[in-house]
Order: sequence, then C-alpha cells, then structure tokens
Amino acid sequence: ANEGVIAVINALEVNSTLTDLNLSMSGQLWRDTRIAPESIARLLKKNTTLRKIDFGWNSVDVTPILDALKTNQTLTEICLGQNRLEGKEQVDGASLLGMLEYNLNISSIGEFR
Repeated sequence: ANEGVIAVINALEVNSTLTDLNLSMSGQLWRDTRIAPESIARLLKKNTTLRKIDFGWNSVDVTPILDALKTNQTLTEICLGQNRLEGKEQVDGASLLGMLEYNLNISSIGEFR
C-alpha cells in the first residue's frame, strides 16, 4: 500500500494541474506512519500548483509538514486536524503560529472534509 500512495505523491511533485488534494482519513493506506508526513512534506517543497490540502484525521506526526510549509508559498488552505506533533498528542496553536511566521499565504487552517 505504501508504494502506490508514494508513487501518486511523487507524481504530484511535478503536477501542474491539480489544485486541491484530499488525503484525510487515509491513515489505513500507510503501513509506516512516518512515510506519509515525510512524503507530503517533500511534495509541498516542490509543488507550486496545490492550493488546498486536507490531511486531517490521520493520527500521524505532522511536524515535517509544518516545517515544509515554512517555505511553500502557494498553499493557501490546510487541514491538519486529528493529527499530532512530535512529543504532543495533537497539533496545537503555538506550532501553527510558528509556521505562519514564515508563511503569510495560508489563509485557512481548519477542519474541512
């Protein structure tokens, strides 16, 4: 299962059409829960077309995604609800504000499924 999802995410790194990506509740696709956030982070560092991504409800550590958002300047909406940060049980406001200090393009952070 990991290989198929990773292949899709790798293809999206050079995508020039897709603007919205919903990977909410996709945790069952990941055998190794570290792969999902790392793959999404790599995608966000390279892709310049995505505007909205929903990665909510996966119960994984999204620290790599928040780090990638510090440099991604095209994404405007993100959902990371029902995930966690390294050493914390859930994504907290302070961590989101830390990312927003670097990325002023994010206009919506929330729960959209």
